[in-house]
Amino acid sequence: PHLIGKWKQPDSDDDTEYLTLSNDFGTLAFAGVRELKLEKDENIASLNNKINQLNAELESLLKRIEELEERK
Repeated sequence: PHLIGKWKQPDSDDDTEYLTLSNDFGTLAFAGVRELKLEKDENIASLNNKINQLNAELESLLKRIEELEERK
């Protein structure tokens, strides 16, 4: 509510009130986007770590399978 103002066109017979955004809106929106980016970057890093962990586990299992097949 404190970011929204009202404006009437001067020198006009039209009594329509227009809603406006305050100058602080851009700053707040930018801060919100930056915060969201940090959150998503953390999520991406966590998922990349999990992918690397699973790839290492897969390589280990494939190596064990290969060793077992060679014993036959």
